[in-house]
Amino acid sequence: MNFDDQRIIDEYFRTLEDWKGLPAYKLETRIDSIVGFALPEIIKDIKGYSVKEVIPELPLRVGTLLYKEKERFEKDKWKQIANKSNKVDFYVLTECHKNLFIEFKSDIGSLNDGQNGYLKKAKKCGMEKILDGIIKIASVSTYEKKYKHLLEKLHNCGLIKGENGNIHQTARQSTIDLIYILPTKPKKDIKQEIIYYETLADSISRSYKGSEIMERFASSIMEWSNDR
Repeated sequence: MNFDDQRIIDEYFRTLEDWKGLPAYKLETRIDSIVGFALPEIIKDIKGYSVKEVIPELPLRVGTLLYKEKERFEKDKWKQIANKSNKVDFYVLTECHKNLFIEFKSDIGSLNDGQNGYLKKAKKCGMEKILDGIIKIASVSTYEKKYKHLLEKLHNCGLIKGENGNIHQTARQSTIDLIYILPTKPKKDIKQEIIYYETLADSISRSYKGSEIMERFASSIMEWSNDR
């Protein structure tokens, strides 16, 4: 790598470090693609699992998450919200068929009870119901091309089968492990597994030793681990 490339990489991450200090700058939406790209190596290093697939922003059907609370909604309201979705930052399927839901935060203050609540509901539902919910959304969504792509990825993972309106889930394991990636310890115990930024930075440094951009990213992750 030549000097200019090194300088550009360093300036880029210095810019992110500076901008993170601004009130409305949402860092996680700028760096989640790097984290997602690195997740297979991170999960292998920290958890020991080989990763088969990573899918960002996996939709979690509201009607699936709230099914047991359905009776508290008026019929028209339920029809209005049932096929909407919340999202989990990353769905990771391991080669041993573990289902990991990973929520990534760059600011500890962005962690909220509402989000933690629906993720815990998703975990309780299990992967089979989550997949059924995705199939239902796909059947009515106006984003046909995007949901077709998602269904293809799930099919290639062996999580669904069928076609032409006759699609069904085929998850090998229903249990979902929920993992948060956080800069530092939250004020309130979220009662879920947490990978802290210091651990994340160490993992990236080990997994991508010799990579200028990833080692510089790990340095920024360490800087951001001081978030309060």
